[in-house]
Amino acid sequence: MPTMTDNSILVQFANACKANVHQKWGTFASGQQRAQKLYDITLLVLDICQVPRPALQLDASLGGASGLFEFSTWKLKIDPNGFGQLTVPDKDGFLTLVTLIYHEARHCEQWFHMSRYAAVGHQMTAQKLAASMFIPQNIAAMALARKMGLSDPMLALTKGWYESVYGSQSGFRGINLQGLMLRRTGGAQEMNAFRNGFHGRYKGNLPEEVDAWAIQDLVAAHYKYP
Repeated sequence: MPTMTDNSILVQFANACKANVHQKWGTFASGQQRAQKLYDITLLVLDICQVPRPALQLDASLGGASGLFEFSTWKLKIDPNGFGQLTVPDKDGFLTLVTLIYHEARHCEQWFHMSRYAAVGHQMTAQKLAASMFIPQNIAAMALARKMGLSDPMLALTKGWYESVYGSQSGFRGINLQGLMLRRTGGAQEMNAFRNGFHGRYKGNLPEEVDAWAIQDLVAAHYKYP
């Protein structure tokens, strides 16, 4: 089964982003159009990987986040502000935008495989699966039709993600996510130190985040510019 970490897919994705967005940066009328184009390219990757397409919501009010995957609505929410600069970004600047969308799309892939994993069991229905996973029922129905077997190459990874989000490690995950959203009194330096501490634990200890951050490095390694 193809997955977003496959070298051939990464090469195709990187080349498409370069040819269709980076090299044509000045031809777009707005940052929203650039974000939309990168999203369209990412959808082709998800199609190859047989992951249900998420919707795109461009939203500049994500509470300090540049993007997120909202699994309850099956949407990628992306802040379009970084896509609006007039001058062509350098390689690192462009990769910040490209890897943002790929990172969040990887979460979409993760959630679909977790749903396939959770679909295994007697008397499971799309309605029950949607309720237990907090995902749309149509996505649950697709996962149920493609239950994850014991020989599935995604099984080991998926089990780790599932335990982190829904299983035995979900309490640790909740503490880290809550810490990232907390508001404290005190100066900016103290607040930044507090939040950065939680972010380090969030990025480095949650299996689904370790995976999604690592995939950004894979995209960067396959991106050749100019």
